[in-house]
Amino acid sequence: MNPSFDRFSTLPDELLLLIFDQIKADDNISSFHTLNATSKRLRSLTTDYLYYKFHGLAPEQLLRTIALPHPNVRPELADHVKEVVWYQSYWTRTALQRCLKQDDRLLLAVKLRDSGWLIHTSHSSGNLPERFVNLDHEREIHWWYLEFFLLFTPNVQKLCVWDTWQWDDHSYWFDTISRNPTQFKNLQSITLHGPLRLENVVPLLTLPSIRQLELIEVVTMRQEPGKTFSWQDSTDNTIERMLAGGSSLEQLVMRDSDIFFPEAIIILEKLNNLKSLSYEHLPSDLGSHPETYREFLMIDELRRLSRIPLKHLQIRGEIPLDESVVSSLLNIKAPMLEEHPLHNLHTLDIGPCDKNSINGISLMMYENDRDPSHSNIANQLPDTLEVLNIKLEPFGYDRVPLISPYFQILSGFAAAVACSPCNLKRVSLVEWPAWRDEDSAQAMFSVLQGLYSKAGMNLDVSFKEI
Repeated sequence: MNPSFDRFSTLPDELLLLIFDQIKADDNISSFHTLNATSKRLRSLTTDYLYYKFHGLAPEQLLRTIALPHPNVRPELADHVKEVVWYQSYWTRTALQRCLKQDDRLLLAVKLRDSGWLIHTSHSSGNLPERFVNLDHEREIHWWYLEFFLLFTPNVQKLCVWDTWQWDDHSYWFDTISRNPTQFKNLQSITLHGPLRLENVVPLLTLPSIRQLELIEVVTMRQEPGKTFSWQDSTDNTIERMLAGGSSLEQLVMRDSDIFFPEAIIILEKLNNLKSLSYEHLPSDLGSHPETYREFLMIDELRRLSRIPLKHLQIRGEIPLDESVVSSLLNIKAPMLEEHPLHNLHTLDIGPCDKNSINGISLMMYENDRDPSHSNIANQLPDTLEVLNIKLEPFGYDRVPLISPYFQILSGFAAAVACSPCNLKRVSLVEWPAWRDEDSAQAMFSVLQGLYSKAGMNLDVSFKEI
């Protein structure tokens, strides 16, 4: 045993596993490589940690280890793989030279064909065993290659894919995965780095096991001349037909994205188990929008989400939100003829907002110089709403964080809530700059906290990370 690891031999298994959990949290795979080669005991204890996460390099070497009939084959290692990271840009000409030889690829293809794992094929992915054997002649290596790899790791729970911009964004992705859900029954969490279209991931939404989906750079992009969308080329492939049975997805996150919600809502309204939706807007040069402000949820789209059990909604912009967006989210856009469409909403997180963003709130509370406690603004919020997070634009003309421009509206809102049946329990100012010595904003915030406490609510602040 390596002398530096002698002390491990005296520790009980339970303590070693706690140590290994910390190493795993730090994503330090090299330490597990060293420990795994130290002794039989440590090999037994670290094998699960060593193979828990595939880090994206040399996938065919892992396939060789878990699937090819060589003397050192260890098929049981496939059961340890719970996370897969996939780098599409890894498939350069140099990297392809490190792939398996033709004979070995043929053995893997035969094993997949005879395994019974691949019950249904798809038009977009094609014949996976055949494509794998003829890898040298493929014009592009897209999602089909990842699907082939994942069929050999049936216990994967979490998938992260980079560089999907290299894939054909006019097509559905992961058709093979969606058509063989039993083989992917453990796959719950997926992260895709784009740019990509929301339509590309519709097949993933049909997986019974899917719970979390994070998409980076989702963009409503223009259609390239001469290209056809796969969701428009036949009646069997329409989004409505694909999602006719709903979806098991519970959490959807879209970061750095630029989508057109009147189109995206066709997909979102089918997510009948969605509990959390986060959208962070970032304008994209690839975007193609026919209207202004339609990159955010407006009242028409919110109404179409009324049948979804949404409990958490986060809407963030790159610049202060338009007043029409904020008014729609708070359901105070005139005429107010109905209750808030999101009947299960527990947490609403919006921002950034400046004085113009919340002008609709101010007009309603102080219309005709009336007392804000007599306004019905709090009545328009969902009965279930308990937490309201607001990111306010904090800077004055000299770049000093100021709460004073918002003091009147924040104090008026507390009075309005106090005189309503609203169940709001906490209002948070999020991503505020850290207090400075003798900061007037801090003193003013303390006054507001007292007003909110009397109204039966907590007012708190979370500071921006430096």
